[in-house]
Amino acid sequence: MPEPVTKLDLVKRLAREAGEHASGPTSTLLQRGNNLKLVDDIDTAYSEIQTYQTTWRFHRKSFSKVLTIDKADYTAAELDITDLRNWDPKKVNLFKLLNDEAPLTHIPLDIWESTYGMGSSTIETGRPSSFTIQADNSITLFPIPNYEFTLRGKYRSRPHQMVDDLDEPIFALYTGWQLSGRLWKTSG
Repeated sequence: MPEPVTKLDLVKRLAREAGEHASGPTSTLLQRGNNLKLVDDIDTAYSEIQTYQTTWRFHRKSFSKVLTIDKADYTAAELDITDLRNWDPKKVNLFKLLNDEAPLTHIPLDIWESTYGMGSSTIETGRPSSFTIQADNSITLFPIPNYEFTLRGKYRSRPHQMVDDLDEPIFALYTGWQLSGRLWKTSG
């Protein structure tokens, strides 16, 4: 099994391949000039690799939150989510008791605004049956909850970031990808 590759290893390798200097920087922290560009290039590539891979399961996460009576709008932070990239609108459920869990219908925002975003719909209460994702990535439920229902669902997290010199790419831990030559390749 190959040795783990760290952020510092990747920056040093890029420095060599770019002809910067043979040994590369001794740290990825507090860099300036060309060394800072090397670190930024690795950070950008690492984020882009994760963004393009939509099937990696380690980015799929769940949430579950008891709703507040008479509150229809929830930010990710209010649902205890700190790393939201985007919602999985097909995987949002609501329940009062575990035996009555049911999926909520996702309504695109433009249709929502002309259907539920005006008139008496803005004050109607009951068991939510649908939701929309607002432009700011918050969720709005319809009708407004009249009970402390539990909202449960799935989302995709933002790309992982390597911060310190010895941080390892997360996808190598979960997917079997390894650095081979100049490319990341799957080991399976």
